[in-house]
Amino acid sequence: MFPPQAQTTGLRCLYIILLLLICDIILLLLICGCGEVTTVTQAEVGQNIQRELQLGATPKQVVAFLNSSNFGGLKAQHNGYIGGYIHATIPKAARDSRQLQVYRINIEFRFNTENRLAGYTLQTLGDW
Repeated sequence: MFPPQAQTTGLRCLYIILLLLICDIILLLLICGCGEVTTVTQAEVGQNIQRELQLGATPKQVVAFLNSSNFGGLKAQHNGYIGGYIHATIPKAARDSRQLQVYRINIEFRFNTENRLAGYTLQTLGDW
């Protein structure tokens, strides 16, 4: 048999190898297994807006649209009509674990002097 010190050293080496193997497996799953996941795209949001809202809509109609719409199962967050604009955000619209990036879609609705929808812009931004 081996002396007690050799058995303890052998067990330590076995535990270290096992721990490194588990860490490697977890790292591989994170890098390869996840990749990019998209819940909703900017194009899909734009199509939804074009289908449901018309230019000339009132701020109340735009807010009602935002409150009732699901974008890929996600709700837009907004603070209502402020100074001729409605700013909305769809958080966690996509993620890319390889780059440790989470994406949101910002929507800015612009209103004219008669408080009618004059246009909107969409922008996809990454968050860390």
